[in-house]
Amino acid sequence: MIRLGLIGCGKWGWRYIGAAHDAGNCQVVAVSRVASAPEEARSAIVPLPVRSSWREMLDIDKVDAFVVAAPPDVHAEICVPILERGIPVMVEKPMALDLGSATQIADAAKATGAPLLVNHQHLFAPAYEELRARVAGWSGFWTTSSGGGPGPFRSYSALWDYGPHDVAMVLGLAHDRSAKLLGAAYDGGQFRLAVRAGNTNSLVRVWNDGEKCRVFSVMSSDCLITYDDLDVGARLRVDDRAAATSTERPLTRAVRAFADAARSRETDWRFEPMFGVEVTRILSDADSMLEKQHGDN
Repeated sequence: MIRLGLIGCGKWGWRYIGAAHDAGNCQVVAVSRVASAPEEARSAIVPLPVRSSWREMLDIDKVDAFVVAAPPDVHAEICVPILERGIPVMVEKPMALDLGSATQIADAAKATGAPLLVNHQHLFAPAYEELRARVAGWSGFWTTSSGGGPGPFRSYSALWDYGPHDVAMVLGLAHDRSAKLLGAAYDGGQFRLAVRAGNTNSLVRVWNDGEKCRVFSVMSSDCLITYDDLDVGARLRVDDRAAATSTERPLTRAVRAFADAARSRETDWRFEPMFGVEVTRILSDADSMLEKQHGDN
């Protein structure tokens, strides 16, 4: 049983406690930063040792790996010292809010070989995994991705809040895990990105002031496959026909995969240190492009 230290037990972070329990191969044994935890999280947190600082957990010999769900502007500050000790890290998306910080995290992981997983959790959704397997042999296709909802409103935009999921799913279909931003626009509260990844052209739309949505579609000349996270009855459709997939939550599957990697040190493509850097690079390029457009107007 892998013992996890949870750094950041706020409005989202506390969900890792339940996900670890459901995963079955790990458990959260200590937490820090619980000030913003919602009332519904209290019963899960109370039985656990609570540290006033994440640094206090670095020398606890009963912690095998860390989950970092703190604000992204401090991810590098937290993740780098942990990875430099050779301790596995699972960090919430976005990996960082700038390319330099993301690269620091990736370099620390590569230097020690410690498993690093950025939680682009939709990569672990059974419907996305099945979609990815089905298109693996396709020679040419294009994708559309839409994600958003009525908030939450953070200190950073929907581009960095919802966008990492969409860009990660696009990159997940590219064999070399690299992409190029072709264009970016913002109007009507919506960000739109055109991305080229491998032989795939993709349109990404994200927002945080409107209808809740998470849909990822892949199209060829003769087939359409759609992952719709909110369609409980048919999260995966092939040419509008429902395809059966597991209903297990992506977060549970991601935590289980992380705990397995922490134990065995064996990882898959989702653990590539540069994967999160590539996602950050695309979003950073979009920010720069949009700033230039604004400056030119």
